[in-house]
Amino acid sequence: MPAERIVEKILSDAKLKAKEIESANKNECNALQKENAKKIEQDKRETIKRATLEGKAIKENYKILSNLDCKKIELKAKQDVVCDAKLKACDLLYNLDKESALKLLTNLVKFADDDDTMKIDFKNVNLSDVKSLKAVKDKKLKIEKGTEQGVIFEGKICDKNYTLNELVSQKYDENSKRYNDILFG
Repeated sequence: MPAERIVEKILSDAKLKAKEIESANKNECNALQKENAKKIEQDKRETIKRATLEGKAIKENYKILSNLDCKKIELKAKQDVVCDAKLKACDLLYNLDKESALKLLTNLVKFADDDDTMKIDFKNVNLSDVKSLKAVKDKKLKIEKGTEQGVIFEGKICDKNYTLNELVSQKYDENSKRYNDILFG
């Protein structure tokens, strides 16, 4: 029976070796699981940190864009105020009472050349009122109804634009720094 014993011994050794291998494999698996769990936890923390930073960056970008949009809206509103103010100034000049409008026209005639054609459009002034002005007679101006509010002198050498829109724009441009400091300061 020594052969049976040998077989038993071999089987016993084989079972023992299998248990050792199984135990070593379990230990290696446990070690790998722990290592992978640590790596997963570290990756998770890094991902959360990156996502938090990216979230803050996105939030900051939206904040900047929001501020820019706000400034655009504010700028548009201020530009609308300027435009409205210019329109109201033109409207006020166009609706001047007859006496004030004739004074303004008398001052503008100084810029005309002799024999120019004066095209005018003021609400409270008619062509005969303008023709009766001494300055108009002295410069022998031809008077016509204008198509734009204010005055245009058409001459042989050049035309001169004194429309209300032009006059108001020039006055605005002269004082634009002051107005812009008030509005956009």
